[in-house]
Amino acid sequence: GNHQREPSSPKDSSMAMISSVLRSSCSRLVANNSSPSSLIGATRDVHSKRAAKKLFKGYARRRIDKKLGIDRSPTPPPEPTLTEFVHPEPVILPNGWSKPAENKPEYPFTITRTQNKPNDAIGFLPVYSKFRKDGTKVVTLIKRVKGDRDFFIKELRAFLQLATPHDPKENNIKVLTGGIIEVRGHYNRPVKEWLTALGF
Repeated sequence: GNHQREPSSPKDSSMAMISSVLRSSCSRLVANNSSPSSLIGATRDVHSKRAAKKLFKGYARRRIDKKLGIDRSPTPPPEPTLTEFVHPEPVILPNGWSKPAENKPEYPFTITRTQNKPNDAIGFLPVYSKFRKDGTKVVTLIKRVKGDRDFFIKELRAFLQLATPHDPKENNIKVLTGGIIEVRGHYNRPVKEWLTALGF
């Protein structure tokens, strides 16, 4: 008997359309001598391209480093030299003020407190928090540091247990213009407690 062709289902129609689009795309690729990645790349936005480039660059660098035996892992925090504290249990008031020691040891560095207070009152430790990028990034600023800043940074790094990144651009402790020391992260209170413990 005569067999009637069954009407095509929506699924069959979709598959036929997809096949047609793929054949058309392949024809254009052959005609233009292009690769499939050119079609994929055309749909990417600028941000995804940058992210992919950064990932591939990092991957390539790690492969080269491994081949050459280069270690880019951070240097662990140093051991502290200053282990004796004038105030082993420093007290920081709610307003951030702390009492300095009457007789503190001599250190390779000095930190002077804020001045011009009424009635010659003792000022505050010059440690501040700075918020950037809508509050998503916080840095701690330490001002009025004189003397051996390298020694100060080494001891600070030891106290905060901050490793030293291999890449200087990623350094978590920097010396800014005017000798201000910037620490990446929210370390306002720990730094004040450390300086108070040392007697400043």
